[in-house]
Amino acid sequence: LLLMKTKITLGIVGGAAVIAALTWQQHNLIRLTEENSALRGQLAANSATPPPTATNNPAEPESLARLREQQEELLRLRGEVAQLRRTARPSVATSQMTPATSAGGVDALATQMLLAQATSNKLITAMKNLGLAARIFETDRQGRFPTTFEEMKNEMELSPEGNLPGGIPPELFEFFAHERVFSEFEPQMILFREKSPRHLPDGTWERVYCLRDGSVQRINRPDGDFSEFELAGTATPANAPKRP
Repeated sequence: LLLMKTKITLGIVGGAAVIAALTWQQHNLIRLTEENSALRGQLAANSATPPPTATNNPAEPESLARLREQQEELLRLRGEVAQLRRTARPSVATSQMTPATSAGGVDALATQMLLAQATSNKLITAMKNLGLAARIFETDRQGRFPTTFEEMKNEMELSPEGNLPGGIPPELFEFFAHERVFSEFEPQMILFREKSPRHLPDGTWERVYCLRDGSVQRINRPDGDFSEFELAGTATPANAPKRP
């Protein structure tokens, strides 16, 4: 009986030890599982966060340079507008006031005129290039002038896109028609002209011309009629030089 009680007691003690060991292992397993889940969640959150942007972007200096250029251009235009307002005559500001310029619109008109002036300058530069190309063509061909832009394209300073300096396409100009061939002794004859006159913001019309001597004239007319200037620069049998 004593032996049987001892075995039973040992069995109970051993079973309790096994149960305690299993309980401890189960507790550790649950803790490790929770830690593993927390680590997986943290890893997923880190991977979802976008990487920080690089600060040494090579395009940033170019963007900053363009912004500086635009700011300098804006300041320059503002200075020119202020100068125009100081030098403008009161009669022009009152007698030629239009709905677009009244009620504080003088600044807008001055800005538009500055933009028109910039366009005129580009057209004049391109026209000078045409005049120089025509004179080079004439020199290389014993006094014969070209009749088309295609004929003198080798003498013109063209961009890869086929434009004159300032991005002006040659199609904006045309050869001026004459009734006779003019000579080198008639420097004021019109060689080229702008195809269409431009209507300026102040209500006037403007057109640029290139003369035989290579000079460029910017003609402004209030009504858009350039016939008087063109008639004076047209070679006709009546105004042909008299031969000795």
